[in-house]
Amino acid sequence: MLLIVTILLPIVICRPSCKYICPLGAIYSVFNPISVFRYRVDEHKCVHCGDCAGVCKMQVDPVQNANHPECIRCGQCKKVCPTGAITSGCVQKGESKVQESSSALSKPL
Repeated sequence: MLLIVTILLPIVICRPSCKYICPLGAIYSVFNPISVFRYRVDEHKCVHCGDCAGVCKMQVDPVQNANHPECIRCGQCKKVCPTGAITSGCVQKGESKVQESSSALSKPL
């Protein structure tokens, strides 16, 4: 029975072991809010289309909380954003502002 659940559950839920079983994910989620690598959503560019939330494998809505504890920073939300409203970068020492990354993922499609 356990084998069947292990095989079939990933078909219904993306990364079920990471999301519900793995203790490493729980440890990472504790440190996610204080991470130096942050996502930022520009409210002026965001058109609230919901594409970013729809593509997220961890069922996170970046518009509501761009640095949600369950976010695994895969970048899919940045790729699908039609206006490029989602950017990422590292917080510099002594600054609270996020520096935008120049990666190809932050460019709109």
